[in-house]
Amino acid sequence: MAFCPCSVLPSWRRMILMVPKKIVCLGDSITESKSVSVLDGWPVRLQLHLTSCGPWHIYNRGISGQTTRDALERLEKDVLSLLPGWVLIEFGINDSSFRPRQKVPRVSREDFAGCLDEIVRQIRAARGRPILVLNHPL
Repeated sequence: MAFCPCSVLPSWRRMILMVPKKIVCLGDSITESKSVSVLDGWPVRLQLHLTSCGPWHIYNRGISGQTTRDALERLEKDVLSLLPGWVLIEFGINDSSFRPRQKVPRVSREDFAGCLDEIVRQIRAARGRPILVLNHPL
């Protein structure tokens, strides 16, 4: 039997108050899941798992090749318009990658931290609950 996170809450009434029924997955190609079968992407697997706890709406807003800078540009249209809800934020691979013949990453550490801070700030201001997802070593 699969674990359902809803089973640890004291009552369904409390769960309705505590848990949003909407999750936006914001990220790059790892979130978009284009390189794997449809059912193997983590947003789809999350949707399949959570349906055992009731109705959930999962919105996949991953775009291949994007960085946190790109995410800031599309945040209003792709994320903020769907809130309130949880926002799972997965970035880092493209931000830290190097373009051919360049000696610096696409996004500096400082800019990466600043962009993440601003993404989180805007999500909170729109009554969202941001959650940073780490899927690669630091």
